Parts: sequence; structure tokens; C-alpha cells
Amino acid sequence: MLETIDTSKKVDKEAYKEWLPRLKTDLRELQQKVREAGIPVLVIFEGLDTSGKGDSIRHLSEVLDPRGFRVHVAYETTEDERKRPWLWRYWVNTPARGRISFCERFWYYRLLNERIDGLVEKEEWSHAYQDINQTEEMLHEDGALIVKFWLHISRKEQKKRLKAAENDPFLRYTVTKREWGRHKKYEEFIAAAEEMLERTSTHISPWHIVEANDRRYRRMRVLQHLCEEIANALNRQERRKKVGEVKNGYVSVPVLEEMPTLLDKVDLTKKLDEEEYQKRKVEGQVRLHGLQIEAVKRGVSSMVVYQGWDAAGKGGNIRRLTATLDPRFYSVIPISKPTDEELSHHYLWRFWNHVPPVGHMTIFDRSHYGRVMVERIEGFCTEADWRRAYQEINEFEMQLYRAGIAIVKFFIHITPEEQLRRFESRQNDPNKAWKMTDEDWRNREKWDQYRESIDEMIQRTSTTYAPWTIIEGNDKRFARVKGIEVVCKTLEEALERKAAQKGKSSSGKSKN
Repeated sequence: MLETIDTSKKVDKEAYKEWLPRLKTDLRELQQKVREAGIPVLVIFEGLDTSGKGDSIRHLSEVLDPRGFRVHVAYETTEDERKRPWLWRYWVNTPARGRISFCERFWYYRLLNERIDGLVEKEEWSHAYQDINQTEEMLHEDGALIVKFWLHISRKEQKKRLKAAENDPFLRYTVTKREWGRHKKYEEFIAAAEEMLERTSTHISPWHIVEANDRRYRRMRVLQHLCEEIANALNRQERRKKVGEVKNGYVSVPVLEEMPTLLDKVDLTKKLDEEEYQKRKVEGQVRLHGLQIEAVKRGVSSMVVYQGWDAAGKGGNIRRLTATLDPRFYSVIPISKPTDEELSHHYLWRFWNHVPPVGHMTIFDRSHYGRVMVERIEGFCTEADWRRAYQEINEFEMQLYRAGIAIVKFFIHITPEEQLRRFESRQNDPNKAWKMTDEDWRNREKWDQYRESIDEMIQRTSTTYAPWTIIEGNDKRFARVKGIEVVCKTLEEALERKAAQKGKSSSGKSKN
């Protein structure tokens, strides 16, 4: 496909002088409109070495207000980045609403440079196609504009540019044995690029292939395509406003409220006496301490998610879970109302920021599931938003699982009567009264609505790689012990899986 592209295309000086200033003026105005509309814009440049990626970004940066954009360049992964899922370093650098990010390579670095240089196994870069398409769809559905450019040059032109850079004292540092080595693999790069373009060019984020042998032609085409894409995104947003997407309102269906749900089948009479509780709790904590040491040694990460009714005992469960753990290797993330910065990004952005590094455990007190519970019920997002979130969450957790992170998800269930008893007890206790808010009482009035949303959440997001565990929470002692034991079991399985993968890898190497 790329070999058939006419890289000799040029634009004459007169046309360049006529159209370029007008395109620049329009782009500056579009940047202001993007800011006002709150549209995040992600502009990705890909291409062979010396194809003009850096020059394109510099040229655009000269046009725009520097307060409204940032530049991100994908270099080789750092030690800190290697400790996390491969998409982590890109997710945390996605643009906020109303801002523009210019990226050289970005997540496509895995499909070309890391692939060709042999830095990742075939299974890893093969999975990356799906990961990237899913991520771009998530961002698009959240209102982001993704513009992707492939800057194409011929093999002859690349060689000419590499030689010119070697003879330029200001550019000599950019040409090393690596660049010449990649030039020798020109056909291999082109084959990988064609596969990348075919598999990641979608209706929501298509690739723009720009003939880049001529600098003026490249600059003008990039500006033209970018202006067109931003204008189209602004027009799409305006059309959506006219249609008037209404926020979700709760509609009561009596028969659905009366039918038993998953939660209704949970046996909340389960209890532990004090003696058995102390015995199993201590055994579990000792066991968990040993598993944490082993997980740190062998690089097994874990993510523990706690959801549950207000006053269900999430905090008490977390305290018992972490009682014997080394605090250097775990963190507890309490999730509350999002900050302004978090609201300016995709809702999963703040959770990507807390993905555990290798060997660490992250414990979420409430989590990304707020999207399909609180935000759904309270109308903080549209119906389209929360319905789409089930798939987005499953894909997010699959990406973490493939990166080797063990996922534990708890929903602590209690009866309405037990919740009321705990509410009243808290209100009458000076040391616990601070825990009670008017919002807790309002949420209690919506018990049936939450019950329905929780039932759907569990059914649609309990997967083989990240299953839900419902904890019987009326008896706090039983709930705390069950939580510890489930985490232990999941870590043991993750360590076994890690050992099996290592054995398989060693076996493969020995055969070679």
C-alpha cells in the first residue's frame, strides 16, 4: 500500500505563500473554539526516522497559543514505566478537555519501534492492536478528537536526509547506528507500518497518510487535515447539542423492583464467633504477609476493589487486610468526588494514574464502578455514558490482567435494616458521627434503584479474569475474614500463573 504512494508530490512557493498564512489563522481560531467547547484533541505523528515528525510539531507549535497545548514524545520506556501496564504512560498523558496534545509516536511506538527492535514479544505487540483501538474508542466516545498522521518518505529520501543530518553540526547527534540500522530495515518497517495502518484506521480515528518528501507540501497538508478534523469535531458537537441528549432519569418498573436479584440470594445470616474470627483472621494475615513478600520478589502486582453499601464496612475490611502488610508495597486510594482536573479527562484517567507498579498492591475504597452506580443514579452522566461504561471497564481490566495484574473485586452486601442500625449507631457516637452526611440518608432512600444498578453491574462486569466476590457483610467478623482469604487465594493463583509463564518462556528459549 505505502509503496504505491507518490512521495514526489510538491507545492509551489506561490501556492504555499497564499494558503499557509490563511490555514495558520484558521487553526489559531479553531484552537480557541476547542478550548471553549471543551474538546480534548490528541494529534499523533508517526513515520520513519527523518520523515518530518519533529518539524511538523514545531511548525504547529509556532502557530498556536502555547498555553493550550503540550508535546509528548514516546522514547524508550523508563524503569518506572516498565513496572506498569504498557498503556499507562500514554493514558496519564492524554489531553484534558479544551487542550491539544501533539504526540510523536505515542502508543504506536509499540507497533513499530519496539516491534522492529525486538523489545517486545509477538504476543505483546499483537495484543496492542486491540488495546489501542479500544482506548481510542473510549476517548472518542468521551468527546475527544484523535487525529493521526503517517508521514511517508521514500527509502532514497530517508538516506539523503540521514546523510545531510550527519553533516549538520546541529543535527549530527540525531543520527546514530540505530537510525542507520533502521534504514537498512526500511522494507520491514514499511510492512509493519502497513499492518498498523490497516488494523488501526477506524471510522472514529482514521489515519491521514501525508506524502512527506517535500517539506512545504507536508506542512500544508498537515495543517489542512488538522483544520478539517477540528472543524468536523466542533460541528458534531453542535449537532449533538441540537438533538439534546437528555441526562438519564430513573424510571420505576414495579415488577423489576419486586423480582429477586443476585443480592437477594446472598445468605446474610453467616456469622463467626469471636474465637473462630480471631483464629482465621490471624492465619489469613500471616498468610497474606508471606504472599506479599513473594509477590514483591517475583513482580506480581494486584488491584483490590472495594464497593458496597454505605456503612457496609469497607474501611474496616481494608484495615484488617493491610494490618500485617509492608506499607512500602501497597497503597490505599479513597475515591470521592472527582477534582476539576479529573473531570477534565476521561473518567478512567484518574484510575490509570493509580495502577500499581510491579510487585505492588493498590486498594481502591470505591472505584471506577461509580460510573455505573452513583453517576448513573444521580444523573452525573448520560445514559449513553454509563451503558457504554460496562464494556470500557471490562476492556480496562483485561488490559491490566494481560499486564500481569491480579484483580480482586468485592461488593460488601448488607440488609437495609442493618444499614439503618449502623447509621443510627454512628450518629449517636461522637467518634463516628463525622462519617454520616445528608448524602448517606438520601442514598438510602434510593435503595431499590441502587440494588438494580448493582445487580446489573455484577452481571455485566464479572469476568473470568476479574470476577466479583459478594461478601456477606451483616456480620463484620465474617466479612473481614472472607476478604482476607479471597485476596490470599487470588494472589496464590497469580503467583502460580507467573511461575507457569516463566517456565513456558524458559522452555521456549532452551528449544532455540
